[in-house]
Amino acid sequence: MISAFAGVVRLDGAPAALDEAPAMAGAFAAPPRRRPLVYAEGPASFAGVALAFSAPARPGSGGRLVWRDGGDAALLFAGRLDHRADIAAALNLAADRLATLSDGQLALAAWRRWGADGLARLTGAWTLAVWEPAERRLTLARDPMGGRSLFFHRAGAVVSFASAITALLRLERVGRDLDEVVLGDLLLLTLGERDRTAYREIQRVPGGHYVVFTPGRQAVVPFWHPPVDGPPLRLARDEDYVEAMRELLDRAVAACLPETGPVAVLGTGGLDSAGVSATAARLRAPGAVHHYCRVPPAGWQGPVDTYLYPDERPKLEALAARHANIRVVAVDEPGLHLVDLDPRCLFQRYGGPSIAAGNLGWYLGAIDRGRAEGHRVFLTGDFGNSGFSAPGRSAPFELLCGLKLGALAQELAGWRRRYGWSWPRTVKNTLLPRLQPPGLHIWRQNRKAPGGRRWLGWSLVNPAFVAEAGLEERARRLGGTSSAEPSRAPRVARAQILGWMGRLGGDLVAQTMAVDGFDLRAPLADLRLIEFTLQLPGTQFCRDGVMRWLARRTLADRLPAEIVEERRLGAQNPEWYQRLSQGHATDLADLPHIARDPVARRLLDLGRAARELADWPADADAAHGRLDEVRHALVRGLNVARFIRWNRGGNE
Repeated sequence: MISAFAGVVRLDGAPAALDEAPAMAGAFAAPPRRRPLVYAEGPASFAGVALAFSAPARPGSGGRLVWRDGGDAALLFAGRLDHRADIAAALNLAADRLATLSDGQLALAAWRRWGADGLARLTGAWTLAVWEPAERRLTLARDPMGGRSLFFHRAGAVVSFASAITALLRLERVGRDLDEVVLGDLLLLTLGERDRTAYREIQRVPGGHYVVFTPGRQAVVPFWHPPVDGPPLRLARDEDYVEAMRELLDRAVAACLPETGPVAVLGTGGLDSAGVSATAARLRAPGAVHHYCRVPPAGWQGPVDTYLYPDERPKLEALAARHANIRVVAVDEPGLHLVDLDPRCLFQRYGGPSIAAGNLGWYLGAIDRGRAEGHRVFLTGDFGNSGFSAPGRSAPFELLCGLKLGALAQELAGWRRRYGWSWPRTVKNTLLPRLQPPGLHIWRQNRKAPGGRRWLGWSLVNPAFVAEAGLEERARRLGGTSSAEPSRAPRVARAQILGWMGRLGGDLVAQTMAVDGFDLRAPLADLRLIEFTLQLPGTQFCRDGVMRWLARRTLADRLPAEIVEERRLGAQNPEWYQRLSQGHATDLADLPHIARDPVARRLLDLGRAARELADWPADADAAHGRLDEVRHALVRGLNVARFIRWNRGGNE
């Protein structure tokens, strides 16, 4: 399959430079000693890389960059289409004809029939580009959940696009000036930016959108709209929801399985990824499923919050006992990962800092183990928390709005029994947050926070820059952690979070195929499954105070009770203090160099960083009391600072 592509199109009809697209493709992961595929025709020049992940490959997919069917349009396609038979049926294509078509050819047939109106019918993780020279029109599009990445730069009549940010940075005309507001968003955990990236001159194609370019026009147009406006879906019985969800889950996992060989899953002992593993084990039996999971070193002892459990091993052992064909691989390497030791290796490939800098190296250890064992396709449990396994905290509020007072009383009684609350506390915790006026929740939290701003605890952003750039107002407008309030429209809120995940994924997770040559597939991002969950009432996600009720019932036929009945969450990187302490001396040594950069000084509170490093916690217990300040604010802030310095060329 084509794993990544790049292109240059001149909308004025002048010939495109023939060397630029191949130069951009040099940023992509590629088989050894193999040149990129190249296609050029007048004002358009394209290049791409093909990676074969397993055999047999889908028909016609091994080495064709541009698809044409005799018409004017030329189509580039990267990624994969799921539920191909459904697309073919809508196109009136017979099964024997479908068997001869690659994903690119099927996408071209859909474009011929429906144009941009048919993009929402293309399920899977994909990006495409369509060049129509007669109209001098270029269209770039990306799947709704953002499973693949696509970025672009426009300079007058010249549009350049690529599957990776660093590919565009190979062009001399693409400037490296940073978008300080976007970096401020990352530090403040504002998640709703649609188009802008860390670079002023590079934009992303948002998930579920297409961008159309003509000589006099450029427009970003949504083609997928979450089904959240109508009334919720009502089925006759609670069991009907479970049956429908099991069918959707089975289809979603089946669509993501590699064609042959063992299945690899990156996961935990939680509902989402363990459910994916168990479903894959049932579908592939007796074929093997390898479940890779990060765990703390054997015998590790340290503080964790009461709502977390520190070690996934007991859950993983129960999962393997339930399915004989699941092989659990617990990865407990105590040392720092390369991206922790030198984050420039991340910046050089992905062209940006990481919002999850504190956990990234820890998580990559499991990927490295799987890749060392020969896997290049990994299934994940991503997207579950806002769809398949949404907690359903809004259920009491939805019952109140529907005036279902008897059911509301029963639901509140369930919360009261489960958590041991008084009646007033039950009402306060379940209903009042969604009934209070907009802004009151944030005002009350800020009033309690040191300095009057709750983000001061977990962000190293410079407060002066926050005020100058209007980042707080931007956070309220776009959405994010610093402005989060309990929503009065829970389905809309879940759709918004899914959109954030898709957009942000394009700047890191969705680039893995292009720049590192391995494929992360998220069955729980399957569009049909997502659309089903967004139509459901909150009472299917929570009942009698049991959150994630739908996922627990759905997975009860394939997961052990140790996982299904667990109410706590698994702790990610619980040994974070020990890991960060290994890099403490390096951080101290780097800070004076970082402080020389004017952009870093402008965006970050480097004085606070110096104080946090100088007053390093004596042990894990002391560190736990400063979790926000050290693990979150300091680590994310230093990652952004090092990216700023790397981009400027600081290597001393």
